[in-house]
Amino acid sequence: NVVIDYGVNTALLAEYQNEFIKTHHNIAYVIKGVGSRTGIIMDGRLAHGSDTLGVYGQGHMVVDIHGRKCICGGYGCVHAYSSMSVIKNDVINNLKLGKDSILKERVNNIEDIQFEDICQAVNENDPLCCQIVKDAGYYTGLGLSNLINVLHPELIILSGQTYTNVDLFYEVVTETASNRSQVINPEHDITYSRGKLGEHATAVGAGGMVLSSYLEET
Repeated sequence: NVVIDYGVNTALLAEYQNEFIKTHHNIAYVIKGVGSRTGIIMDGRLAHGSDTLGVYGQGHMVVDIHGRKCICGGYGCVHAYSSMSVIKNDVINNLKLGKDSILKERVNNIEDIQFEDICQAVNENDPLCCQIVKDAGYYTGLGLSNLINVLHPELIILSGQTYTNVDLFYEVVTETASNRSQVINPEHDITYSRGKLGEHATAVGAGGMVLSSYLEET
């Protein structure tokens, strides 16, 4: 048997079946790193949709109509402010403008700075890197609040390197999303999680899908 689905969907199913199936039935799962991909479970069932959420997802939700140009051709998308490459470029460009950072002491060439270097600098409270990550988290939180206001999930699982490697990013995103969404629906209670399976979730979910397809045939 061949079973095809987006990795974000298999990761969501793995987390749901492993941990949350008895407690939550409306879940949004966001993987954020190079890009942003979104999976959704509504009433306990995976929503596949026809708009390839697994490819574009929440990352191309507009949060500033007069904002930066995005790789999709539009302007002001969440992706244009908060992908790993954008955060890296923002740090590099600020250093070129003369801003101070501990990263200047750690690399011979500013262009060689990697996202992992920025994560380490944030964890050491470097002012420049912290501010750039906070800004990225703010725009991401705005996009997430829009998702909340449309879908009203009970649980949001945030995965990927920006969430798992940088506590500050996760904290700003969840705080911003909660504050913005509660303006519209102050009674709606949301649980946030970084998941339990980590980087293994996609593979675990894919294996489960294959096994389920065999069981359905017997």
